[in-house]
Amino acid sequence: DNLKNLSNMEDLITTCLAPTNGFIGKSYEYMHYCCPADSSSVAVPFMNFFTLNDQIISQDDIIQGSNYPLCNPNIINVTTNRGTHVVRWEGLMAQKCWISQASYEFFTAVLEEGKRDEQKLQAEI
Repeated sequence: DNLKNLSNMEDLITTCLAPTNGFIGKSYEYMHYCCPADSSSVAVPFMNFFTLNDQIISQDDIIQGSNYPLCNPNIINVTTNRGTHVVRWEGLMAQKCWISQASYEFFTAVLEEGKRDEQKLQAEI
């Protein structure tokens, strides 16, 4: 019943997410806890998808996030002008979500590169 009364993201955090994760009455502490670590320490390839008309993340936060690849070559950002928070529809009738295919291709390439690196190390031993 409480979920029906939620009107924004802050209500969701205060009412549901923070208390569920042990931050009862401490929504700001919960949000700080959820913040990512220093992006320069990311040691594996990581891809972010952003859309400039996102209903949850502000354009300022997206622009700030676009600086991550500058401090770490393992971070790749993809930014589109339109789309929803987590789905990018493809085609005139929006038959499928292209983010799934792009993610699959990215992770397949990462795994293949990892295999090549491992083979090079084995050859050197």
